[in-house]
Amino acid sequence: GGRSLSSWGFSPRSHLLHVIDITEGRAEIVQIDADAGEQRRIRPTETLASIPYAESTADDRYIFSHVSLKKIPEGTLNTDRIAMMGSAPDRNLMYRVDLNDGKTDVAFETDEWWMGHCNPNPVSTNLFMCCQEGFIWTEEYPRPENFQRQRIYNFDRGEWLDLQGTMQSRGSHEHWSANGRSVYSHGGAHGCHAIYR
Repeated sequence: GGRSLSSWGFSPRSHLLHVIDITEGRAEIVQIDADAGEQRRIRPTETLASIPYAESTADDRYIFSHVSLKKIPEGTLNTDRIAMMGSAPDRNLMYRVDLNDGKTDVAFETDEWWMGHCNPNPVSTNLFMCCQEGFIWTEEYPRPENFQRQRIYNFDRGEWLDLQGTMQSRGSHEHWSANGRSVYSHGGAHGCHAIYR
């Protein structure tokens, strides 16, 4: 086994840099204080093979990681895997890692859609966005009726916001605006890169 630095996120408010370090198949978080030049290692209490996104909540308290428990048959083509995950996802967990002590819990879970792209709101600690992943559909694995690309969770209310008809992403990745009040997406097509708001 070896080491791999897989992703990072920087907080402009606190000047904390979070880097995901994968060692021997287990993800840990290296927190670097850019002002003091000090660093510390945070080990999640749950074994996570990866933490795909290192953006923290607005108060620098949590980082999230999503995990799908769907078993994909060996030898499955990648296009078929994507269609299977998007159409029939099985159980998906969204873990929340406390940056104070590494305590890891399941923030929410679903077996109705495939989670991806962890995006804490940069201003409001109670808002969290992720996407409903899926972009290849087949006759055997069609686009689900409940498909909604962006999903926003309100931790204060403990519920998903109803966004049906209000957010129509045409991109492949979504992000909050710096003020946390808008969402934009971007995606490449035909040699161009487009940004949608």
